[in-house]
Amino acid sequence: MNDKQKKSVADLVRKHRSNLFLDLYRINIGYNETDTCDQCDDINTLACTTTDDRYYSADIKIHPKFWLQNEFDREQTIIHELFHIITSPTSLIALDLLDGKHRIKDQITTEEERMTEHLTRIYSYSLKK
Repeated sequence: MNDKQKKSVADLVRKHRSNLFLDLYRINIGYNETDTCDQCDDINTLACTTTDDRYYSADIKIHPKFWLQNEFDREQTIIHELFHIITSPTSLIALDLLDGKHRIKDQITTEEERMTEHLTRIYSYSLKK
Protein backbone atom coordinates (compact mmCIF):
# COMPACT_ATOMS: atom_id res chain seq x y z
CA MET A 1 0.00 0.00 0.00
CA ASN A 2 1.42 3.32 -0.99
CA ASP A 3 1.00 6.83 0.41
CA LYS A 4 -1.43 7.82 -2.36
CA GLN A 5 -3.75 4.93 -1.40
CA LYS A 6 -3.54 5.80 2.30
CA LYS A 7 -4.33 9.44 1.51
CA SER A 8 -7.36 8.38 -0.55
CA VAL A 9 -8.79 6.51 2.45
CA ALA A 10 -8.09 9.41 4.82
CA ASP A 11 -9.76 11.78 2.35
CA LEU A 12 -12.88 9.57 2.21
CA VAL A 13 -13.12 9.42 6.00
CA ARG A 14 -12.69 13.18 6.20
CA LYS A 15 -15.28 13.72 3.44
CA HIS A 16 -18.03 11.71 5.15
CA ARG A 17 -17.44 11.95 8.90
CA SER A 18 -19.02 15.41 9.26
CA ASN A 19 -22.11 14.45 7.26
CA LEU A 20 -22.53 11.50 9.63
CA PHE A 21 -21.97 13.69 12.72
CA LEU A 22 -18.87 11.76 13.76
CA ASP A 23 -16.58 14.74 14.32
CA LEU A 24 -16.30 13.98 18.04
CA TYR A 25 -14.66 10.64 17.26
CA ARG A 26 -10.94 10.12 16.93
CA ILE A 27 -10.85 7.78 13.93
CA ASN A 28 -7.64 5.85 13.39
CA ILE A 29 -7.03 4.11 10.07
CA GLY A 30 -4.90 0.99 9.93
CA TYR A 31 -3.94 -1.34 7.12
CA ASN A 32 -3.83 -5.13 7.39
CA GLU A 33 -1.39 -7.11 5.31
CA THR A 34 -3.81 -10.06 5.14
CA ASP A 35 -7.57 -10.35 4.68
CA THR A 36 -8.09 -11.65 8.21
CA CYS A 37 -7.83 -10.01 11.61
CA ASP A 38 -8.90 -10.61 15.21
CA GLN A 39 -12.16 -8.68 14.82
CA CYS A 40 -13.30 -10.25 11.54
CA ASP A 41 -14.75 -13.72 11.15
CA ASP A 42 -15.04 -13.56 7.38
CA ILE A 43 -12.11 -13.96 4.99
CA ASN A 44 -13.98 -11.76 2.47
CA THR A 45 -13.99 -8.72 4.74
CA LEU A 46 -12.91 -5.53 2.99
CA ALA A 47 -12.50 -3.50 6.18
CA CYS A 48 -13.51 -3.73 9.82
CA THR A 49 -14.17 -1.23 12.57
CA THR A 50 -13.87 -1.37 16.34
CA THR A 51 -15.00 1.39 18.67
CA ASP A 52 -14.61 2.60 22.22
CA ASP A 53 -17.65 4.81 22.59
CA ARG A 54 -16.78 5.95 26.09
CA TYR A 55 -13.78 7.79 24.65
CA TYR A 56 -15.17 8.57 21.18
CA SER A 57 -12.51 6.48 19.52
CA ALA A 58 -12.73 4.18 16.51
CA ASP A 59 -10.26 2.08 14.54
CA ILE A 60 -10.91 1.24 10.91
CA LYS A 61 -8.74 -1.52 9.47
CA ILE A 62 -8.44 -1.73 5.70
CA HIS A 63 -7.84 -5.20 4.24
CA PRO A 64 -6.01 -5.91 0.96
CA LYS A 65 -9.24 -6.91 -0.82
CA PHE A 66 -10.46 -3.34 -0.32
CA TRP A 67 -8.14 -2.24 -3.13
CA LEU A 68 -9.65 -4.70 -5.61
CA GLN A 69 -12.85 -2.63 -5.67
CA ASN A 70 -13.54 0.26 -7.99
CA GLU A 71 -13.44 3.80 -6.60
CA PHE A 72 -17.21 4.02 -6.00
CA ASP A 73 -17.29 0.73 -4.08
CA ARG A 74 -14.29 1.77 -1.97
CA GLU A 75 -16.19 4.90 -0.98
CA GLN A 76 -19.27 2.82 -0.11
CA THR A 77 -17.09 0.56 2.04
CA ILE A 78 -15.74 3.54 3.99
CA ILE A 79 -19.27 4.89 4.51
CA HIS A 80 -20.33 1.41 5.69
CA GLU A 81 -17.47 1.34 8.21
CA LEU A 82 -18.37 4.83 9.45
CA PHE A 83 -21.94 3.65 10.04
CA HIS A 84 -20.52 0.86 12.21
CA ILE A 85 -19.32 3.60 14.56
CA ILE A 86 -22.93 4.77 14.91
CA THR A 87 -24.41 1.29 15.38
CA SER A 88 -21.66 -0.16 17.57
CA PRO A 89 -23.18 0.64 20.99
CA THR A 90 -26.41 -1.16 20.06
CA SER A 91 -24.46 -4.16 18.80
CA LEU A 92 -22.50 -4.27 22.06
CA ILE A 93 -25.74 -4.41 24.06
CA ALA A 94 -26.95 -7.34 21.95
CA LEU A 95 -23.62 -9.15 22.32
CA ASP A 96 -23.66 -8.59 26.08
CA LEU A 97 -27.13 -10.13 26.25
CA LEU A 98 -25.93 -13.14 24.26
CA ASP A 99 -23.04 -13.51 26.71
CA GLY A 100 -25.50 -13.55 29.60
CA LYS A 101 -24.63 -10.07 30.86
CA HIS A 102 -27.57 -8.27 32.36
CA ARG A 103 -28.67 -4.97 30.77
CA ILE A 104 -31.40 -2.88 32.28
CA LYS A 105 -34.26 -1.53 30.20
CA ASP A 106 -33.07 2.07 30.66
CA GLN A 107 -29.69 1.25 29.10
CA ILE A 108 -31.33 -0.30 26.06
CA THR A 109 -33.82 2.57 25.70
CA THR A 110 -31.08 5.18 26.09
CA GLU A 111 -29.00 3.54 23.39
CA GLU A 112 -31.96 3.21 21.04
CA GLU A 113 -32.74 6.92 21.51
CA ARG A 114 -29.08 7.87 20.98
CA MET A 115 -28.92 6.03 17.66
CA THR A 116 -32.34 7.30 16.57
CA GLU A 117 -31.33 10.89 17.28
CA HIS A 118 -28.05 10.40 15.44
CA LEU A 119 -29.83 9.03 12.37
CA THR A 120 -32.42 11.83 12.58
CA ARG A 121 -29.66 14.43 12.44
CA ILE A 122 -28.06 12.75 9.44
CA TYR A 123 -31.35 12.63 7.56
CA SER A 124 -32.32 16.18 8.55
CA TYR A 125 -28.95 17.45 7.36
CA SER A 126 -29.49 15.78 3.99
CA LEU A 127 -32.80 17.65 3.63
CA LYS A 128 -31.00 21.01 3.90
CA LYS A 129 -28.85 20.35 0.85
